[in-house]
Amino acid sequence: TLLGCGLAGEPKHSPWLVEMGGILNMVQVGVPWKALEPTEGQYHWDELDAQVVWARRHKLQVQGGPVLELRPNALPDWIWLWEGDFETILGLVEDLVRNVVTRYRGKVPTWHLVHRPASSDFLGLSEEEQIRITARALQIARQADPGAQVTIGLDRPWGEWMGQSAFQLGPLHLADYLVRADLGLAGLFLEIAPGYSPPGSHIRDLFDFSKLLDLYSLLNLPLHVGLVFPSDACPDPKADPTVRVEPAQWPGPPEDATQIHWGAKWIALAVAKPFVRSVTWIQPTDAIPHLYPHGGLFRGDNTAKSLVPWLKSFRRELLA
Repeated sequence: TLLGCGLAGEPKHSPWLVEMGGILNMVQVGVPWKALEPTEGQYHWDELDAQVVWARRHKLQVQGGPVLELRPNALPDWIWLWEGDFETILGLVEDLVRNVVTRYRGKVPTWHLVHRPASSDFLGLSEEEQIRITARALQIARQADPGAQVTIGLDRPWGEWMGQSAFQLGPLHLADYLVRADLGLAGLFLEIAPGYSPPGSHIRDLFDFSKLLDLYSLLNLPLHVGLVFPSDACPDPKADPTVRVEPAQWPGPPEDATQIHWGAKWIALAVAKPFVRSVTWIQPTDAIPHLYPHGGLFRGDNTAKSLVPWLKSFRRELLA
C-alpha cells in the first residue's frame, strides 16, 4: 500500500517537505484548473512541472490530479461565461484533459482525473451532463496516455447529500455505472473528511469506515483513500470560506490530539485492507490556501502536528 499526501505549491517553497522525508512513498501532484489555466488557452505549467520533477527526483510514486474538480472555487473565472452551455464546456474539458495528460505522458502513471462528479451543481449542468463529461474525460485520458491508470474521485461516499438533491445516482451507483460502461476506469478515489461541512462528511466511527471500504470493494476496482481530519475548530484564514469544521459532531472540541487519535486509526485500517492501493492525506499544510480548515499535517507556521511523527513511525515499522 502506498502512503502519501497531496503536494501544494512549488516544492522549493514548501519547507514542510523536509520533515516528510522517510514518511512518504507516494505524492499526489496537482494544480487546480483555476491556477493552471487562469486565462483561456494560456497554461501555467511551472508549479505542476516542479512538483513532478521533485517527486521523480526523490524516487516517489506519482499520482496526479484531480485534473477536473467539479467545485466552483476550483474553476477558472472565465469558464463561468459558458455556464449552462454543455457542448462548449465539454470541449473545454476535453482540451484540459488532453493537454495535461499528454504533457506528463510516461511521468505520471496514475491520474485521479475527475473529482466530485454528479454530486452537486456544477456550471448549471444536469446530472446526466456531468456524467457525460466524466465519461468523455476518461476516454480522452486513455487516448492521450494508454499506459496510465485513470480513476475518478468521489466525495461524501456515504451519500449524505442525496436527501437534499434532485440527482438520482448516489456515489456507489455512479461508480458502478461508469465501471459497467467499460471506459477503462482503473480505480476509485474516495475523499473522506469526517466532521466537516460539505464537501466533508458526517462523522462516523471506525466500524462504519470499514464497512464503507468493504462496500466499495464490491466494484472490483482498487481503492485510493483520501483522508483529512481537523486539529482545531477556530477560524482558519487560509481555508475555503464555504467549508467549516462542525464542532457539534465531535465528542469534544477538535484539537491536535483529535487529529492524531482519529487519523492514526483510520489510516491504519485503510492500509490493512488488501484492496486499498493508496492512502493519501489530502492536505499537507495549513500555511497556504486550502480547502479544509485546520486539516493539514503542518500548522500555518509550518511546524508539524502530532500526526507527523506517528506517520514516520508507522511507515518505518509497517511499510518499509
